[in-house]
Amino acid sequence: MLIYTNGCSHTRGTPLSLDNDHTKAWPYLVAQHHDAELVNDSRCGASNDSIVQSTMEYILSNLENLPDQVNIQFTVLDRFDTGYVTHLPRSSMKVDNKYNNFYGDHFPRGSEMDKVLSHKLINQVILLSSFLRTYEIHSKRFLIWTPLDREYVTYESLPFGHTLFNVNRILSKHHKMCQTPDPGRGGKPDGHFGRDAHKRIAGWITDTDSSYDVFDVDNHEEKDYNFIDHIY
Repeated sequence: MLIYTNGCSHTRGTPLSLDNDHTKAWPYLVAQHHDAELVNDSRCGASNDSIVQSTMEYILSNLENLPDQVNIQFTVLDRFDTGYVTHLPRSSMKVDNKYNNFYGDHFPRGSEMDKVLSHKLINQVILLSSFLRTYEIHSKRFLIWTPLDREYVTYESLPFGHTLFNVNRILSKHHKMCQTPDPGRGGKPDGHFGRDAHKRIAGWITDTDSSYDVFDVDNHEEKDYNFIDHIY
């Protein structure tokens, strides 16, 4: 059995939050559960653009050995790619370049741009789901890290049976982020979930966790839900 996984640092497995053992990240736990081979294509700082693109490129480049299962973690909305270079224009991690300056000046947090980005992600989820179905890959799980705009017309087309929404918010209710200073982040806290949270995600993916029913709930139960209030 071959499992393909893609996402950002929360899927790659950051050393500090996992006691310097990235194999404790949820993709590796899922692979161990199935005694399967794992391809973890995740990249720290990856945007949803690059996650979708690299996933499709992997599938198209391995048609003779397609994965039996695909697990995708969609990351935060305000990451933009030019090629494979990711920019975080509205992140607390400031990088001085022309792309960041442009997005930072024109698309401030809490603006109408967030709604546009939310709709873009919805379409990316539908696109990737359809793409995998085209190549008869039916075993898949999508983890959406941030809330989406549930009023958007195409929202009803999302693959609810395969998707866990608002992962960051759900995990934050039960697990704290790693506060160890990270030299790679200028001494700021690592800011990623630890081993218990990764076990919880692996449980959702493998359907062995008692909280499996968190799939397809949050956005329908909260009638006054405002995604902009929860993104950051």
